[in-house]
Amino acid sequence: MRAKGNLTILADGLAQQESRVLAAAASFGLIAAAAAGTVSENEMGALVDAYISSAEVQLTGANTTVSIKANSAQESHARADALSVSSGASMGFAAAMSQDVSIVRAGLGANTKVVAPILSIDADSVDNLFQQSTASSGGLFAGLAGAYSKVAISGRAEVLLGDDSQITVSTLDLSATRTQNFDATDFNVAVGALAGSGAVMVSDLSGSADVEIGERVNVLAG
Repeated sequence: MRAKGNLTILADGLAQQESRVLAAAASFGLIAAAAAGTVSENEMGALVDAYISSAEVQLTGANTTVSIKANSAQESHARADALSVSSGASMGFAAAMSQDVSIVRAGLGANTKVVAPILSIDADSVDNLFQQSTASSGGLFAGLAGAYSKVAISGRAEVLLGDDSQITVSTLDLSATRTQNFDATDFNVAVGALAGSGAVMVSDLSGSADVEIGERVNVLAG
């Protein structure tokens, strides 16, 4: 491929999820017990790719650019609510879980040749995960409430120069960025002659942003 103007390869991805679950239980009598439990779970695994592979690209215009961009945005909202009321014993449990394993990639595949004043390759991913779990329990004799919240982000943003690529440019710009934002909250209330409550929040942020250069890649810049 030969051209005098700019060449732009662009891939945009947007993923949005929202889930809410509610459970309620009530029991009244001389011998009574009530239990309510909820689980809300979101999983995001989008794949966004922008690349040139097994091709030859030459731009002849002054200050022209080969631009390869992959952008991805993930947003998740999860909420779980549990309410339990009894004249005897009562138990409520709520769990909210979100997992993001999305991948965004931009680059040159194997055996690709690029001749241009400027080559810019950018992979950018933004994660926004929000979740809330609420458990409430009330019993005349016993009340137990528990809330659990877990957020896991292990997705990747990757920029790649594939094996046997040949690049001749004045300016080479490679950028991989992954931004991870989350907000997780637990609320629990227990009322009774014997009352107990507990909340657990777990977060695992292991997302990565990488620039990878393959084997036998030849770059002439400047």
